[in-house]
Amino acid sequence: MAAQIKASIAVMRPFVSWSDVTISIIILVIFVAFTALGGMKAVAWTDTICAYIIIIGVWAMAISYLMQIGGFGELMTGVQAINPDYVKAFSSNITPLTALGWTVTWGICNFGAPQFVGRFLSATSPESAAKSQAVTALMIGIFYIPLLIVGIGGMLIMPGLDKQDMIFGALVMETVHPVVGGLMFAAVIGAIISTADSLLLLASTTFTRDLWRTFIRPEMTSKTELNMSRAITVIIGILGVILTFTLTDVIQFVQARAVTLMGSAMAMLILIGAFNKKITSAAALASMITGFVVANVWYALGQPYGIYSALPGSISSGLVLIIVSKFTKPMPKEQLAQFFPEEVSN
Repeated sequence: MAAQIKASIAVMRPFVSWSDVTISIIILVIFVAFTALGGMKAVAWTDTICAYIIIIGVWAMAISYLMQIGGFGELMTGVQAINPDYVKAFSSNITPLTALGWTVTWGICNFGAPQFVGRFLSATSPESAAKSQAVTALMIGIFYIPLLIVGIGGMLIMPGLDKQDMIFGALVMETVHPVVGGLMFAAVIGAIISTADSLLLLASTTFTRDLWRTFIRPEMTSKTELNMSRAITVIIGILGVILTFTLTDVIQFVQARAVTLMGSAMAMLILIGAFNKKITSAAALASMITGFVVANVWYALGQPYGIYSALPGSISSGLVLIIVSKFTKPMPKEQLAQFFPEEVSN
């Protein structure tokens, strides 16, 4: 959540003369208002609308850059002139292990991101969830291609920009038509909103339903649960703003660390557990704890040998999940039926 607010500040700062605190408060009010009042339906509609805005925005900016540079040929020639390593598969800065670590971070750990799991669980049917995943894969491809063009083209059009979090604002302000800039600005804000609202809704629902109602007040009414969920949404949003001003890393690394820790704890559980009905509750808990702890320890050690924390975190989590499942009591059929109804009924 803090990473999303930090990103909002970085995007809006070049366009307005407000302080970071003012921007944070405005963004917080927007995030909390429609998440608390609209719930999952508001999140779903926001994500859908923002997805179209994002794709239109990045393609508009990519086409604008290619026209300014002179096409793909000039783009690649210019990048090679800046640094020949940029057009190589690997270099001294990006080794095969580094590439593998990033692949695991964004490719595997995203399966453990709670906001994505929540989207699947909110689908109207398993068939809809499966179709949405196929569409998502296609849309991500459509999104990443122009994004690469924008990133590489920005290096040629405005060389010398060192502060990563400020690059976007400078590029939009100086290099594109105001209409294209507006689309790109809306695209980035859309991406931030689509992530922040999901995180807020997930955190408030988890605390209210899975913790408070389950362990403290099982007799709580639906109305009380709704009001508490809204209050928790506001509290989490405020904590996110406070945490924003303690972060010193660039946005990308803040987000990467969050994805790594969540994914190391839950990705292998979701990937293996979705196909293996022999996974036990004790193994699931042990797997999550192990993955989270190993990833944190690896970060504390400075990620030895250039290996990103997601790799040892995910591997250790998966191994513990399989091993502990062999020596612990299997789940009761009633509990297993939630995940494998057809197998249990047979």
